[in-house]
Amino acid sequence: MPGFFYYLLQLKGKNRYKPLPIYGKHTISSSKQFFEQQLVDVSLVASTEKSFHLFDLKNKIIVVQLFFVNCHTVCEKTTQAMSSIAKNFQGNRMIQLLSVSVDPVHDTPLVLRRYAASYSNYSNGWMWVTGQKKDVFNFVKKGLLLDVHENSGTIIHSSLLVLLDSKFRIRSYCDPMLRTAVEKFNDEIKVLIVEELRERTKL
Repeated sequence: MPGFFYYLLQLKGKNRYKPLPIYGKHTISSSKQFFEQQLVDVSLVASTEKSFHLFDLKNKIIVVQLFFVNCHTVCEKTTQAMSSIAKNFQGNRMIQLLSVSVDPVHDTPLVLRRYAASYSNYSNGWMWVTGQKKDVFNFVKKGLLLDVHENSGTIIHSSLLVLLDSKFRIRSYCDPMLRTAVEKFNDEIKVLIVEELRERTKL
């Protein structure tokens, strides 16, 4: 069953959906209890020069991209995928796109602002950010569970997009090099929106 409806199931006439997994969720075998890995907080600086913490983005579904302005390999493709997501969810205040530079030395707020200008049509829900190198690398490795490293001045980083729920838990990864993966990722964002709305109605 293609598209969004892949996740929706009919059970006794009621709509049910298949929830997304929680990455980093483990079972303690002795007690059969679960513990979940939550992201480490990180201090960031937006292209507007405003400083904030990741955990300030409360009640948001966050899509994270890793990139840097002088990247000439995967970044164009990942940014195109982010642009399509921004277009699909334009105006939805539950969604926050976060493009995180892994080259803070070069990618100052001014550099990010100039780079982001060509994507200004979707600027309201899309932030371009940087931070201290050690903090950003730690966030990527220990928080997002992705790889980033610098070798002889060359920065190498994962091209995967990451979907976070409002509790800052990883719910999905996406390979933006594959059109079908991006389409599925868009569906997964919709599933997470449904999940978040249902959780909020319980409060």
